[in-house]
Amino acid sequence: MTLYTVIPEEEIFKSASQEQTEQAYEFHEMAWEGRLLLVERLNDDYIRVERILQPCGIQDFLNPFLQPGTVLQLNKT
Repeated sequence: MTLYTVIPEEEIFKSASQEQTEQAYEFHEMAWEGRLLLVERLNDDYIRVERILQPCGIQDFLNPFLQPGTVLQLNKT
């Protein structure tokens, strides 16, 4: 069988068990210290930064606390 497509081979031949184990990411917009961020909620206390949507200045992109992949704590107790 010949299959002409731009879809990766791994996606075409993946099993049903692999499809069920893949995590569905759910992103939300959230204001954090005056900046609008796109975040993924990990649980009730932590979020992971995906990207800065609305910076206050160019320095926001250099802030290590706002870089993609950074985990932030919501409820500081």
